Amino acid sequence: MTEPDPTKFDKLQKLLASKNEEKPEHGFFDRFSDRVLTRLEEPAPKPTLWERLSENVDPFRAAAALFAVAVGCALIIGLDEGSTIAESEPVPLGQAKKTATVWTHNPAENLTILFVDQPELFDRANVYGEDDDAERFIFFSKAAARLAKRAEIVHAHDWQSALTMPLLSLGQAQIGTVFTIHNAAYQGRFGRDKFELTGLPDSFFNWQQLEFYDDIHLLKGGVVFADLATTVSPRYAEELLTPEYGCGLEGVFQAKGSALTGVLNGVDYSEWNTNNNPHLVAMYSADAPEGKAANKTALQRELGLDEQPGLPLLGNISRFAEQKGIDVLLDALEQQLAGGAAFQYAGLGSGDARLEQAMSDLAKRHPGRIAIRVGYDTALAHR
Repeated sequence: MTEPDPTKFDKLQKLLASKNEEKPEHGFFDRFSDRVLTRLEEPAPKPTLWERLSENVDPFRAAAALFAVAVGCALIIGLDEGSTIAESEPVPLGQAKKTATVWTHNPAENLTILFVDQPELFDRANVYGEDDDAERFIFFSKAAARLAKRAEIVHAHDWQSALTMPLLSLGQAQIGTVFTIHNAAYQGRFGRDKFELTGLPDSFFNWQQLEFYDDIHLLKGGVVFADLATTVSPRYAEELLTPEYGCGLEGVFQAKGSALTGVLNGVDYSEWNTNNNPHLVAMYSADAPEGKAANKTALQRELGLDEQPGLPLLGNISRFAEQKGIDVLLDALEQQLAGGAAFQYAGLGSGDARLEQAMSDLAKRHPGRIAIRVGYDTALAHR
């Protein structure tokens, strides 16, 4: 596998090193993005729609926000006020073309977020897990790569936007690319016939790049083509090198060498706190904990749990997957309940349909003691 461009690689490493400096008053996004190189100043001759949209945008912030738009229309629905549709552009998808409508949103000065809208592909009940996920996210990555081609650094996340890495490798511009793996178990592996949708040269379908046991493997392609691959912690970066956690890609991760690194996840304490939080019924802190009891009672009432102030209430927000230990948690809860342990449990999450059902069934068997909410609920997560 090819070694990363040393100039771009050194630049990216310095950015990551500066990101790890202690600045508790800022969240992860601020600490990282405020050190990124500024946008290119000279406009390209005869700019295309895609170039014009990103011309006056901090490229890293635009790209970072862009790659979070895999939630599709669920986000766009909330952008009616203060947002505008720029223009539409046909994006090739195999022999067909689908229109990408680009929305722009300016939530703050010098920050423009670009949203790719394609209702046929993204106006769904689920963010992913659909039968046509290959078509959906290959389309999204191709549209995103076009928008991001004027950036100096493009940062993509997980298999849903992984294809941007090989797509950007075809351009002549020297764009630094960063690819983050949040969970290597979710890989974006599809049948060989889906490779045609990418529009990439046939030469890219080989065991060192995008091919994996005769399938197209998007996560692998993202890792291989990125100048720098990152994970959510230094420990996970080490674990990815092993068969237990590499999920069949340990050789790919090993081949990255020093171009694979871990950046510990951060928390935005301006949002996730208990002394200034609109989702709580009462504020509290370590110095003034009195309000915590009121929040517990309100949560018990909201979830239909018995309002017993002296009973321990345990909570967990997680993806419902065996990798997260939900099957182990189920067994432990069953054993404790059968043994007469006095506690309550509240769970929030989604994932494996079998585990979603098992968690819901547990709550039905133990009303007042166990409460499960399947789905994504930001307000409830805060409580």
